[in-house]
Amino acid sequence: MDRSNNFRTNYVGRMVGDKAECSRFQIEEQILREDSDVDLTKLAQFAFKHYVPKVHRVPIWKLLLRVSSTAPEVRKDITEHRIQEAEVLLSSLRAMRLNTARSDDNKELDTEYQPTAVDIVRMIKLGNETEEHDNDHALEMDFQAKLAIAEQMSIICESNWIDTFWLTKVFDELLSHIFTQNVLTEVVDNLKNQLIKAYAEMNDFDKFIWENMPMNFWIRCGGAVVFDHEPLLNLWDKVCSSADCGIIKLLSTVIYNYLIELKPYLARLQINDFALGKGILSIKTQNAIIKSSIDSILQSGKFCSKKYEI
Repeated sequence: MDRSNNFRTNYVGRMVGDKAECSRFQIEEQILREDSDVDLTKLAQFAFKHYVPKVHRVPIWKLLLRVSSTAPEVRKDITEHRIQEAEVLLSSLRAMRLNTARSDDNKELDTEYQPTAVDIVRMIKLGNETEEHDNDHALEMDFQAKLAIAEQMSIICESNWIDTFWLTKVFDELLSHIFTQNVLTEVVDNLKNQLIKAYAEMNDFDKFIWENMPMNFWIRCGGAVVFDHEPLLNLWDKVCSSADCGIIKLLSTVIYNYLIELKPYLARLQINDFALGKGILSIKTQNAIIKSSIDSILQSGKFCSKKYEI
C-alpha cells in the first residue's frame, strides 16, 4: 500500500469507524466533495501524523488554513469572494503600475496576467494598509519572509495564482501571529544555547558564530529558504495542522536538527547567508531531519494538535 492510500485508509477509517469498509471510500469523498462537511480537528490530527498525498495537499491546506469553508452550503460563495478580492487587488496593483512585468505596461487591465511572487507579496501588503513595523529591518524581514513563502506556494499551486495568493497570505499571517518579536527572540536565544552546548566539543569552534546566523528569519518564513521544495512541503503539512505551541516546537526542533546535521560543513559556509547550506544536504537527508523532528515531538508528548471551534 502506497503512502497516499495509507493516508486515505487511516483518515476514512477514523471517520467511518469501520476499517473493513475503508477500501470503498476515497479521501475526496470525505473532505474534498462540494457537498461534504469536514471535521477539521480530525483532519489536522491526520495531516500531522500521516503523509499528505500531493494531489490533495492544496485542498487540505485551504481547509486547515480556513481559505476554504468546511460547510458545503457556503463553500461556493466563499470561493467566489476569495476570487473577487484577489482579482481586485491584482487590478489595483496593475493600475498603480506596481506589478513586476514591464511588458504589462501597455496591456488592458482585463487581460490575463500571471502575477509573480513579488506581485503576490505586493498585493498582500496593498490589502494590509494598517500593517505596522517597528523599524526598516523588521519591514524588510517581513517582506522577504512573505516572498520566500510566495515562491514556494507558487510552485505547489502551479498556474493557480489565486490559490498562491491566499495560501501565501494566510500561511504568513499564521507565522507572523505566532512569532512576534518577543517570541522570536526567545525561541532563537534558546536555540543558540542548545547549539552552543551541542558544539562544545569542537574546541576551535567560535560560539559567536550563532550571532550572525539568520535563525530568526528561517523560523519566521517557516524554513522556506532552508529546505528544498519536497521536504519543505512535508514540513508545512505539519505546520498547517499544528496549534501555535506545536508550530513553535516543530520549527525550533527542525532548525536545531538541521544545524546539527550541517556540523561537518559549517566552518566553510557563509554564516550570514539567508539560505545557509541550501543544496548541501540531500533531499533524503532533509526528509529524515523533518521526520525525526516530528517523531521526537510525538514521542515527547509535546505535540499540540490544532483545535477548531465549531
